[in-house]
Amino acid sequence: MKTIAKTIVILSAVFAPVLVWAHAGHGHDNPLSPGHYVTNPEHSVQLLLIVVASIAFAWLINRSIRKLTEEK
Repeated sequence: MKTIAKTIVILSAVFAPVLVWAHAGHGHDNPLSPGHYVTNPEHSVQLLLIVVASIAFAWLINRSIRKLTEEK
């Protein structure tokens, strides 16, 4: 479990700057609307990566819990 925790910390440190990339203004929609974050690739790629990473993390935690409960 320590290896998984170290991996998560390292990956978080490596990929966290991606979430704060600034970019020039674009489009004519409201920059604070949810549609702006879904329809513009500058945001949607990061959004997709966050969703995929969250699902993978939840699956990994669930699998680890199952293994721990099966061993007892």
